[in-house]
Amino acid sequence: MTVASHVDGRWHCLNCYPTPTRRCVSCGKDKKIAVVIMSGPHCFACHNRVLRNPASCPGCDQVRILAFLDDTAEAVCAVCAGQPARYACRRCGGEEHYYGRLCGRCTLEDRCTELLAGPDGTLSEPMRALRDHLLARPRPAQIIKWLRHGPHIDLLGEIASGRTPLIAVSFVQTHGGKGLDYLHALLVDAGAIPRDRANTDLLEAWTARTIGDAPAGHRRVLTTYTRWVLLRRAQQGCGTGDITPGAANHVKAATRGLIAFLTWLDEHDTPLDAVTQGRVEQFLAVRSAQRWLPQFLGWAQERGVAPRLEVPALVPGLPNITASERDHEQTIATLVRDDTIPVDVRLPCLLIAVYGFTAARILTLQHAHLHDTGDAVDLHVGDRPLRLPEPLTDLARTQLARHPDAGPQDWLFPGRQPGRPRHPLYLTGQLRMLGTSISALQKTARFRLAGAVPAKVLADMLDFNVTMFETYARLAGANRGDYPALRSHQSEQFPIE
Repeated sequence: MTVASHVDGRWHCLNCYPTPTRRCVSCGKDKKIAVVIMSGPHCFACHNRVLRNPASCPGCDQVRILAFLDDTAEAVCAVCAGQPARYACRRCGGEEHYYGRLCGRCTLEDRCTELLAGPDGTLSEPMRALRDHLLARPRPAQIIKWLRHGPHIDLLGEIASGRTPLIAVSFVQTHGGKGLDYLHALLVDAGAIPRDRANTDLLEAWTARTIGDAPAGHRRVLTTYTRWVLLRRAQQGCGTGDITPGAANHVKAATRGLIAFLTWLDEHDTPLDAVTQGRVEQFLAVRSAQRWLPQFLGWAQERGVAPRLEVPALVPGLPNITASERDHEQTIATLVRDDTIPVDVRLPCLLIAVYGFTAARILTLQHAHLHDTGDAVDLHVGDRPLRLPEPLTDLARTQLARHPDAGPQDWLFPGRQPGRPRHPLYLTGQLRMLGTSISALQKTARFRLAGAVPAKVLADMLDFNVTMFETYARLAGANRGDYPALRSHQSEQFPIE
């Protein structure tokens, strides 16, 4: 091994040589120095910060890495400072996405060509659409990292080579993980997979694979019930023709539950056509199944594959208001004033805390649902526009400005997966740090509104079922669901105190 130096009486190789530290002029800390630029030495973290934040050069008005000083000690690009363009891409000359000898955009283009080309070196139409979509995304370095390895990359290579067809079944694998879900969403967003039945086809493929792993004696019953009851019911009311994520989650939960129920019957040597009321109650004692088991047993009894049984349906009780008025007001004040909380957390949480919306409803808002009139911002959810109060107006404008190129049908709160909105779990984690939850904010808001405004007015303005607000009104002791006078006020407001 090559000896590099002699330090403190000991010889050190290149790997073990203790790199001396110096004071970084950017952060002011004693660290290992990466490079000397601008006014002095920079540590690795500060150097990376400069590389990842190119800006418009005041000398040439081009987006460059401003790592040099001109005669007036102003940060400029290398060309304007009379220095070699060390950060420029060797191919295109750009510095907007620094990645090494080649910029991130050119590196990504090479990686896409290598991965997505077929045996003859050409790109099929779906793969060309995917490549163009990836090259148009704003952070190529993240995409390059995602394209390195994993089950999704193996599948993408097989699809590009023609060994695996581009159908929903290909994305349903036992050990695929979330990478395959992300790849499927990416292909849909790129237009490589038709959007109109993407979720439906993927759900049908998932149910077929899941039922295929079930006990052989129950596969026929499960397939028939899933196809003609669960999937058909999930498709009802879908204006786009595709199954919504919420409906898909219910189908998956019911399918898993039914497999568990039938497997449990096999373990207790009880066939489905001989199951007793006692067996069903014994199963319900160890697992909650009121959401899907009554419908299945009723369907099975009508077709003569199970005896007549009774399963108590899940009857919703009165809402449990767990947050006090003081705690609720404190949470609202924190969300309004705390700028350290991301805007895409503050705005949806305030809409929940003030109007009682569900998280799924808020997170699936599109840009077309918000209309900035100049003087105020209107939220279009009910039978007439809902004018937002001042704190919400500022946050709504900030959120709209974060995505200036978004179209009217784009998500107001885009999620991590392409073409999908934020998941409610994102808000759940943020609210947990504030000592509250989505459910607590939602129920307290509805309780406050139902005690002050007639249920029918609330239902029309917020596009809720009137029965829900009547339930909260009874709980608040202010049941005025049939009172029509306030319906003439077109500018009804719910102010934030």
